[in-house]
Amino acid sequence: MINHSLIQRFLNAPESFSKSLNISTYEYDVTSLRKILHLRELKEITGVDDKMIDFIDSLDFELGKLLPGIIQGHNLYSEYLAIERKILDTVDGVLYIYAKQSALSVLSLILYKRNEFEQAIKITQECIILNEFLVNKGMFTMNVRIYEQIKNITKIYHRAGQDQKGFQLAADLFKYLYSGKPTSVNFYSTIINNAELYKKTPILRETYTNDVFLIYLQEYMRFKNPSFTELDWIENLDFEVFSEDRKFIFNWIYITKLFYKKNYDEYLECLEFFLDDDVTTYYDLLKVNLLLHFKNFIGQSDISKQNKELIADNIEYYFKNNIGLNKNILQNILNESYNPA
Repeated sequence: MINHSLIQRFLNAPESFSKSLNISTYEYDVTSLRKILHLRELKEITGVDDKMIDFIDSLDFELGKLLPGIIQGHNLYSEYLAIERKILDTVDGVLYIYAKQSALSVLSLILYKRNEFEQAIKITQECIILNEFLVNKGMFTMNVRIYEQIKNITKIYHRAGQDQKGFQLAADLFKYLYSGKPTSVNFYSTIINNAELYKKTPILRETYTNDVFLIYLQEYMRFKNPSFTELDWIENLDFEVFSEDRKFIFNWIYITKLFYKKNYDEYLECLEFFLDDDVTTYYDLLKVNLLLHFKNFIGQSDISKQNKELIADNIEYYFKNNIGLNKNILQNILNESYNPA
């Protein structure tokens, strides 16, 4: 049974909930900063001049240009091989390792799009090994590349229909990234549980962790297997909250757990509190997820049909007017008919 007094705002005034702020919680363009730091470290450990660093950067740019077409399903394998050959013919040593790890991540994507999942995982493992080599050489910002490749393996597992493996790996990865606590999982990496390396480049690690958490949630919502819920990757996730970014994610986890535990009074109170918080638009996906759960919850409740329809209309209003999430992303999620448990 629903405590009807707790749903009055959802019935009466959807516009009264806070509209997300179009601001960033980060001081920097983190993606650009990450790339700058990669190249700075590469220059420091190799001693090459700026011209060679620019050339290495141009190889990355060429590989990056292939990504949109690969994602759209185009066969760009021959174009990839041409860049791979260029790398082999023009650079060696540490420079080759750096360029090759970038190329391997693109090759893994090609194999993933071909549904060659086992081979995609093998290539991703090779990419991780090369990044470990670079980290051990002193390129500590490449830790983030290792995390990224492990996240890619979770995606391969899901696409291959091995959801249990995907959720378990994701759960262990987020536990490690948010807490730094060693786990029994090797993550296909020999250094990821190294406590000292975890402390390196904390800003890059933290911002990447928040980024990839949202990316993983978005993918989960779009391609949800009804046999699983968010609990399959967040149930044991707990961490210290020392930033606004962590607060948003921690609160979302807390409310989601309340929902699945059927602690509905506290769930509704916390949901209202979360929607009133001045969340940056960057975290609007969390609001969308919670409101879709709420809509489904109301649809199965004992309130009147009229009130169910009113709340559904109010949620639609909220999505159109208070959510700053990219409209294409939002529409893709809604078009996938995401139907939370």
